[in-house]
Amino acid sequence: MPLKQRLVLVLALIAFCVFVGILVFSLGSGVASYKGKTAKAWLIQFSTQDPSGRQEAEAAFKALGPNAVPELARLLRADDARWRTLVWTHATRIPVWLRKPVLRRVGPLRGYLLRPAAARALALLGPVAAAAEPDLARALQDKVNGTYWEAGTALGRIGRQAVPDLMLALRDPDTLVRCAAAYGLGEVGADAAPAIPALLQMQNRGTQNEQYIAARSLAKIGAPLH
Repeated sequence: MPLKQRLVLVLALIAFCVFVGILVFSLGSGVASYKGKTAKAWLIQFSTQDPSGRQEAEAAFKALGPNAVPELARLLRADDARWRTLVWTHATRIPVWLRKPVLRRVGPLRGYLLRPAAARALALLGPVAAAAEPDLARALQDKVNGTYWEAGTALGRIGRQAVPDLMLALRDPDTLVRCAAAYGLGEVGADAAPAIPALLQMQNRGTQNEQYIAARSLAKIGAPLH
């Protein structure tokens, strides 16, 4: 390879490494942490099959409270970013001495695990997670790994504020979204009374699953028997 081409390649590699370094550094700044671990790290633990690990992560989110909400909302709406995919695709081009710390900090591609876990963590926080309501409403459309269901539950746990979003989702063309919204309204409880007519309609005309969930939610809301 000619010297000029090698020089261009080296300069491009240096620029790529600098870009990754700056990006990694910026991701680590301004993020709330608990016991030395970020909300994302706790979320990864929350996604495991280890009951004690999940319980510890649950306690961490409750301790973080509203400080965890911005990061959880970001993880709820974020897929594996292109730059992260790009880093892994070109990992072999990163110098060996830099590759391991960069990849450790960037983290593996796991958006499909983080999104439903983020919604589940926001549900733990209940009304404290109100700031994440717009992201949760959008997540009702995310069918990957049950995110839509977790989002409906989290919206319900937020309470009265989320009722309009859930009522709107009852008119969605997708039955999965409608079921998640109906379930979420049941989690709201009595404050979801404005949704009673729509839930009654679902109970009378919906699919078998919709009828079951609507009846459950109507009971939790305290609707009069018909």
